[in-house]
Amino acid sequence: MKKITACLVVALALWAGEARGDEKRLFLDLYMGNAYTRGTNLSVEDEPSIKVDASKGAFAGGGRVGYWLEMKDSILENKLGLGFDVSAFNPQTELHTVVTPSLFAMVRYPADKIEPYLGIGLAFPAGKASIHTGIFSETVRMRGVGIQIPAGIRIGRFFLEYRFLRGYLQSKDLSKTVEVVEILGFPPLPVVTSERNETVKSRMNITSHFFVVGIRF
Repeated sequence: MKKITACLVVALALWAGEARGDEKRLFLDLYMGNAYTRGTNLSVEDEPSIKVDASKGAFAGGGRVGYWLEMKDSILENKLGLGFDVSAFNPQTELHTVVTPSLFAMVRYPADKIEPYLGIGLAFPAGKASIHTGIFSETVRMRGVGIQIPAGIRIGRFFLEYRFLRGYLQSKDLSKTVEVVEILGFPPLPVVTSERNETVKSRMNITSHFFVVGIRF
């Protein structure tokens, strides 16, 4: 996932560099700020769910490339756009650094100096989670899908933005050993004859709020 994301970012950046002739519609953003995770819920099969309190905030950063569609003679002329975004942050819970590629649809009120905008996108968060329960004590990779909603205002080349992320992640990396018991002998007695490994699913949901500042090229 990280290699694919890096290749997409490089390709889109090169495309942006070649399309400078249409700067008013093509945009490239870089941003940084803080992410506040309200809390996470972790559940493992056959284990009670684990709730983690909200974090105090963590550094977040990323980039976005997009294009405002021309749509001449339409009410949405130069107001509707599409974008690809990659962000990273550490929720400071049992879930470690989360990398989130997202595909966005955005709308704006076009203006030269002050321009508000709003978007909604499909997010694909991925990260590692430390799972500590009565049975498990492992670090597993988790991937999932979610929704991300950015809302901000551009002032000149700079912008202020709030974004909301709700993600649902899961992993099948956990496994446990199960004893196979058979009834043998006379009188019949239960006897452990073998062991096998079974895959155990773990699930997590995460809700985070971002406050970032950035620059648009």
